[in-house]
Amino acid sequence: MSPGEIVPAGGGPDLESLCDAARTLAVEDAARRRIDWDLVKLRCRRRRTARVAVAGLAATLAAGLGAWWLLSGPPA
Repeated sequence: MSPGEIVPAGGGPDLESLCDAARTLAVEDAARRRIDWDLVKLRCRRRRTARVAVAGLAATLAAGLGAWWLLSGPPA
């Protein structure tokens, strides 16, 4: 069927049923794409915890190396 072709009465697809089917598909797709905000918050909390842990580890390592360097004294 071409875009300019005239459809005889009762010979073409039912436009109302096609629209209903399109609406149903759109609603199902929207429900599948819904954002789970609890999951988003959990991921953000995990990333923040990991960043704080890495920063704490780096600070501890820097302090330890600094203390070792200061307390090692001059070479003999």
